[in-house]
Amino acid sequence: MSIHTAEISAEVPVINDDVFEPLHIWLRRFEFSERQIQRVIDPSNRDSVTITRYLMARHPNLGIEKVTFIKTQDESNPPKYFIIFRINPQLMIMRRRTVELFSPSVENNERFFTAFQEAMSTFDDNWAINDIANFNCARLDMTHDFRFETSEQAKLFMRIIHRTSRYIRSREQKRIKGLSILNQSAAEANKSYKIICYDKQQQVRRTYRGVPPDEMNILLSQVENVVRYEIQCGKRKIYYLKKSNNFQSRSFWYYLNENIIHRNLQKAFHETIGEGNFCYLYRAQQRINNAEMRPSTRNKLNHFLHLISQVGCLSEGKRQFLRGRTIRVDGEDVHVQGTEPTYYSRLRMLRGLGINPVTIPNHWATEFHIQELPNPYGELLI
Repeated sequence: MSIHTAEISAEVPVINDDVFEPLHIWLRRFEFSERQIQRVIDPSNRDSVTITRYLMARHPNLGIEKVTFIKTQDESNPPKYFIIFRINPQLMIMRRRTVELFSPSVENNERFFTAFQEAMSTFDDNWAINDIANFNCARLDMTHDFRFETSEQAKLFMRIIHRTSRYIRSREQKRIKGLSILNQSAAEANKSYKIICYDKQQQVRRTYRGVPPDEMNILLSQVENVVRYEIQCGKRKIYYLKKSNNFQSRSFWYYLNENIIHRNLQKAFHETIGEGNFCYLYRAQQRINNAEMRPSTRNKLNHFLHLISQVGCLSEGKRQFLRGRTIRVDGEDVHVQGTEPTYYSRLRMLRGLGINPVTIPNHWATEFHIQELPNPYGELLI
């Protein structure tokens, strides 16, 4: 269980000529433009100011994607200064383009702490807060790569997850640059976090610029048939993790914990995609019909599957189940309706049979020549 990207923030001590170089010289070290710097140091500007500099173009192997400097002030208090870095910990360690993820451990964390200090020394090796322990966590992208046996399986999985989530999915939600809607899926859970799932090989092929052909071929081979599942934890989620895990502060090193990442990935996947293999409807019905249960229960489960299959996604299936809907099954009209506890009871029964409630449509089963797709959820149970 790994980390892809993080944002870390720190308050910059009060800057004066007795302790630091003048502020404008210090900001130049982070390659802010003169226009940006003037907005910060202009004494007549009493408004809060935020300036941002993207560093990947000039420093592609440094592991710092961007730096943001913030000045806050009001009429009654002197200004305060904050700096935020968006970092890729594994890139920072390896110092070369990589598709590998950072896996927290005692050894890897120490490697990262050392790499962070080395990266920061590129800009200022005398800065008092170069130590990672002085940075708070502002955002954390928890990530896991699912590797499928074939490209057809990976593509089918990307199609299916547009139907699984209990959350609304739409083209208007945040997308991964360079990918079509079929190659990604963003579940907007709430204002605290986002869940994004995408074809990693396509993302590398379309967005990794300036990489030599030989190196690009190696990167592409490393993510062949890989679907990346990612939770982008915003500030609310970060505060929730602090409270729920009894952290003393939001210090970044508290969040470098594999167990915490594991639990959150497992919970999010269970809620958005669920358990059980994805089956062609006929195969799922066979499994239900061969199970030991009352005929009436067997019929109810089959009708439940038909309902979700006909409406096209799980979230709409739930609404239709609670509202009640008449569907066509084997040439007959069948009314399907139940309470919310009954809905979740149906899901549990299907899970017990190893069936995901979202089935593979007939035309997808024909297109990909797959009648049952193993659910990668098991990887998160290890």
